[in-house]
Amino acid sequence: NAQEQTKDALKNIVNRAKNSANSLREISKSRPEFLVPLQMAWEFSDGNIDTLSKLHNWVNNSLGTASKAFIDLQPEIPSQIMQGAWANIYNSVLSAFSTPIKAFAGNTVLMLQKPISIFAGAAMAGDMKTIKRAAYQYMAVGDTFGKALKHMGTVYRKAAEDPTSVGYIMREELTYKNEATMDVLHSFAMKSQEIGEDGPMVLYNMAETMQDIANHPWLRFGANAMTALDGFTRATLANVEARGRVYDRMMRGGDSAMLTPGQIVDAENEVYAKMFDKNGMITDKAVDYASREIALNLDTDNVRSLSGMIQRAPFLKPFLMFPRTADNMIGMVNKFSPVSVFIRDYNKLALPGQKFSGDDMVRILQERGIQFDRSNVEQAFNQLRAEIRGRKAIGMASILGAAYMFTQDRLHGNGHFDKERQKVRRQVGWKPRSFQGSDGKWYSYEFLGPMADFISVTADIMDNMDTIDSDKGEHLMAKMGFILGANLTNKSFLAGIEPMNDVLSGNQAAVARWSSNFASSLVPMSGFRSELGRLMSPELREVDQELFQLFHNRNKFIDVINPDHKLPTAFDWVDGRPVGYAEDFFTRFWNTYMPMKVADGITPERQFLIDIEFDSRPTFAKAKGGVDYTPEERSELFRLMGEQGVFRDELRRIMSNVDAQKWRDAIKAHREEGHSIDAQVYADLYYEVNRALRWAKDEAESALSNADEIQERRYRMDYNEVDQRRGLEPTFPLQNR
Repeated sequence: NAQEQTKDALKNIVNRAKNSANSLREISKSRPEFLVPLQMAWEFSDGNIDTLSKLHNWVNNSLGTASKAFIDLQPEIPSQIMQGAWANIYNSVLSAFSTPIKAFAGNTVLMLQKPISIFAGAAMAGDMKTIKRAAYQYMAVGDTFGKALKHMGTVYRKAAEDPTSVGYIMREELTYKNEATMDVLHSFAMKSQEIGEDGPMVLYNMAETMQDIANHPWLRFGANAMTALDGFTRATLANVEARGRVYDRMMRGGDSAMLTPGQIVDAENEVYAKMFDKNGMITDKAVDYASREIALNLDTDNVRSLSGMIQRAPFLKPFLMFPRTADNMIGMVNKFSPVSVFIRDYNKLALPGQKFSGDDMVRILQERGIQFDRSNVEQAFNQLRAEIRGRKAIGMASILGAAYMFTQDRLHGNGHFDKERQKVRRQVGWKPRSFQGSDGKWYSYEFLGPMADFISVTADIMDNMDTIDSDKGEHLMAKMGFILGANLTNKSFLAGIEPMNDVLSGNQAAVARWSSNFASSLVPMSGFRSELGRLMSPELREVDQELFQLFHNRNKFIDVINPDHKLPTAFDWVDGRPVGYAEDFFTRFWNTYMPMKVADGITPERQFLIDIEFDSRPTFAKAKGGVDYTPEERSELFRLMGEQGVFRDELRRIMSNVDAQKWRDAIKAHREEGHSIDAQVYADLYYEVNRALRWAKDEAESALSNADEIQERRYRMDYNEVDQRRGLEPTFPLQNR
């Protein structure tokens, strides 16, 4: 069988070689100008491109534009133009200075949890050998930090000079393939130009220009900085791993046990140096797996399947730009969960008393790239078990700590399952995924990675299971759906499906929102421009759901350059302050660049609305008579409503007569007695608050500075309607607002 297969393979190779030689001879006679490009393509493709028709097909796909932008029927031949376009889009999105800062915070949290997990897991099992080994690995903080900083600098310098030289960005074989592709395309374009066909050269120049722009160090700052941080993580883990391997040598006895301190350092440096390839990049399998896990960059089956689908349907890419990160976020949360799902061996590894055969240990260690030999396989396996056990302990500790903080009213999750009540919460200053510090301010815990998810899901469960809504089945299902969606679906690639469905269904507001965001990313430095706007003008703005206003809102730095066309500020309807604005520049700077955002405490009036789960808020979409308000008019109305203080004063009067907690307790007491209670009408509380809201809204509208102009617009609108009912053209020009 083997001999026959070998003979068939050799026969096939000989036949292919003969056919290729014949094809090249024929082309040298009939189309000699394309002989060189075909020879280059034949060599580049290992003989697969051996005819002129195959060469033309390959070139058409490699320089494809619209044909490769939506549905790609030949994804195995990627378009260099589309790759260059998307490289620039990613550079634009990642151009903010806060992007690598957030990545560094996330990596740091996960790197710190690694030794904590090992120590905690080993202590739970009483495994002193693992504790001693881990202590030795992680005690050389200065040495590890110094090596990590040095490698980070090297990686950033190389990435800035030539991104293709850094293996963390692009593997060496892919770099060669891309360079060879451009060489073949250039040769084909040159030969085509010689016979008067300029199209291929135009497309080649387009692809080359896009690649040159994408590789510019200024435009690649965000991507290069995150690659450098990846180098920092790898070097940190590599030094820890090197110390662990030297420790194992010493524990085995023999000559290694008698090493002097200087010889130990030399041995550690020798092991560390062997982890680098000829280009100065760390390629050790165990380090590679651990660093990719921390950077949320592991290549999973889900990622491979989704990437294959996106390659064939590129129109999905704007909605699913970071599927690898999203999938790894879900996976990391699962690893810290007290009970993991869909991960083979994970729960069994964490449980005490479970037995594993030698083959099982070897298989599990090899899956994670962990280096071992017969003498230390059990020790390496025990350390892995300790880390997994410790991760689950950290997850459980996060849940217990979150439960305690929520009972002290010092913790927020994702919010209320009822959308209208949640909108009221957000508008009165309630911050999601935050905790209250001793100074009364609220601080975001989003940067805590998987621990943040356990904290938020605990807060969501306790928050939504303690509402004034009845315990009817539809409410319970809505609550569970919200908790699942906020903590799982919104973390996965499925979060991009909702806006895609809205766009495809023709929702004009959704189309405008998505188009403005994507249009901004098509222009270089989108992330930086948005970040600059948050620093200089962090307050929210009143905008219509219109493309150009939304684009302007994403690029608020334009207001400084052109203040005459500044978007109107959004004002708070409780006290008239600009929404989201901080007078203190340090606070604005901190919230722009730091992952742990800070917000002021919630006033008693706002807390009262949150406690009674109020579900109404003022809107100024249309004036009486159906005239649309402009963004400028809405801005003035909300400012007047807050400054006049009618609603605030009335709310204080209501608060003096009603205690929110007693009102909630009374509703629950009635329901426990079997009565059906509607919180919307109970004790007329909602009626009183809504009456105050309507009164404040009417007072603001009556004080609007251009009330006469609005009345004139109403008159014109009514007159135009009469004209059209009579079959006449409108007398006054229609205004599209």
